[in-house]
Amino acid sequence: MISGSANLVIVTVHSGPIIFLKKTLQSINTQILAPYHNIVVASRTSLYRIKYLKKNNRSFVINKDKSIYNAMNIALRDKVIKNNYIIFLNSGDIFLNKRSIFNIKKYFLPKKIIIGSQILSLDNDHYEIRKNFFAKKNYSPHGTFFCHSSLLNSLKKEGFFDEKRLIDADGIWMSKIINNNKKKIIKIDKNISIHNLGGVSTNPSIKTTSHYFKLSLILFFKELLKFILKILLSKKIYFRVIYFVKYKHKKV
Repeated sequence: MISGSANLVIVTVHSGPIIFLKKTLQSINTQILAPYHNIVVASRTSLYRIKYLKKNNRSFVINKDKSIYNAMNIALRDKVIKNNYIIFLNSGDIFLNKRSIFNIKKYFLPKKIIIGSQILSLDNDHYEIRKNFFAKKNYSPHGTFFCHSSLLNSLKKEGFFDEKRLIDADGIWMSKIINNNKKKIIKIDKNISIHNLGGVSTNPSIKTTSHYFKLSLILFFKELLKFILKILLSKKIYFRVIYFVKYKHKKV
């Protein structure tokens, strides 16, 4: 491991089997350049069950959150993020390799937004964003969205997530930051992390369909189509269909 650390705070939100949290924290532990700090906001567990995951640069908030976006807001209230970059690498997600933080650190210029590319993963299926879609403004996965904490001040409510948006609060949060800081964006067309498919944002359901119905008919019909496809197709085939245009599919 390289001595010192990057001025980066990693937030990890967890709820569910400990194996996914362990996978993410091991990925962080093996970085050759350590982050400044790792905040873990976990529910449905106890500090006793995860005490073996403790480190000097890691803090835990246990069973205090009401939802995933509430958990993210809890992390944003932590004073440790001040004057540092922040990224959300949630339970089940991992860095691409041991050099991920080291490779991205050179872009940590004062008060910038760094957006890299992210691999989507389901078992041995990997999906990589196509270059023309990576270049689009709305491509900003939170697992590769590095934002300097000072830029959060441009948002209302101290830069917090809108907890009433049960599905897409992270996308809205990133879009607002990008729109308020258009000249501060650095896009890096390199894979930085791997996102495990199957979470709320990639798993259409009656709940998500109802949520979008209240927001927009276009979003509602898109989610409804995905929900129908999910019912009709196996999980692997479903993701291959919906990602066919925007992503390159690879088997690993």
